[in-house]
Amino acid sequence: MADQYCGSHICSSDLSLMRGVTSKSRVLRELWNSQLPDHVVGVAWRSDGSLLAAASVSGPIHVLQARDGSPHATFAGHGFGNIGVAWSRDSHLLASAGQDGLVKVWDVERKDLAWSDKASAPWAESVAWSPDGALLAVAAGKGVRLWDCQGQLLRTFGPHSSTVLDIAWKPHSHQLAATSYACFTLCYAGE
Repeated sequence: MADQYCGSHICSSDLSLMRGVTSKSRVLRELWNSQLPDHVVGVAWRSDGSLLAAASVSGPIHVLQARDGSPHATFAGHGFGNIGVAWSRDSHLLASAGQDGLVKVWDVERKDLAWSDKASAPWAESVAWSPDGALLAVAAGKGVRLWDCQGQLLRTFGPHSSTVLDIAWKPHSHQLAATSYACFTLCYAGE
């Protein structure tokens, strides 16, 4: 049986790609290690596995080549730091949410900011693209905001009973789950 990727191990300012956990072995071995200038608070794989985005606590977003950890691009990220990153379905756009209350979408091919908007709270908690790549959801404060991929704000859900901590799209659907303290909400993002 061939080795399978099982994830990454992150500590301090190191970003390591590990390979391992097969039926014959329970040992991970490091494939590469890339030194980044600050702690990594979020990682996301590009759908084709060729790039890995790492969001730093201090703001910058580093996009690394998955084959060897070499830099592909670095984006300014967010003032006061990042919270999370997510790739679009077509892998050309990388969304980020930050403690500056903004959502930003980066064009990875052009290595430039595609668009940015206010998340409606002092910080954004989570960011997620819909399975079809048409919608971007951002959890911010007690609400969830929804944009199209060009940056047009479409809808705001909420207020929820408390801070929305995480969001996740149902596969092959426009249903979005949102969690807050002691509460779980399912939203429909259609017309």
